[in-house]
Amino acid sequence: VTKPWVARGGIAENQFIALQDVLLKTTNPDILKTFSKSLSGFAPCKDSEYDFVRKGMESSRSFFSNPGAGDADGAP
Repeated sequence: VTKPWVARGGIAENQFIALQDVLLKTTNPDILKTFSKSLSGFAPCKDSEYDFVRKGMESSRSFFSNPGAGDADGAP
C-alpha cells in the first residue's frame, strides 16, 4: 500500500470514472512500473477512509491561525 492517488476537485464525473476504470484494470507490470518500481496495481477505496486526513488538516489550520501565540521561539 502506498500513498493515495486522487483526482482534482471539479473533474467531470465521466472523466473520473474513465480514469478510475483504466487504473483499476491496469495489470501489465511494465505499465505499472512506469508509475513506481514497486507498484503492483491499484485498489478502490471509499472517500470516508481519508476522513482522518481531513481532520488532521483542520487541526493544523487552527494551530497556524492562533492569533497572539507568538513566533516559533515563544516571543510575542
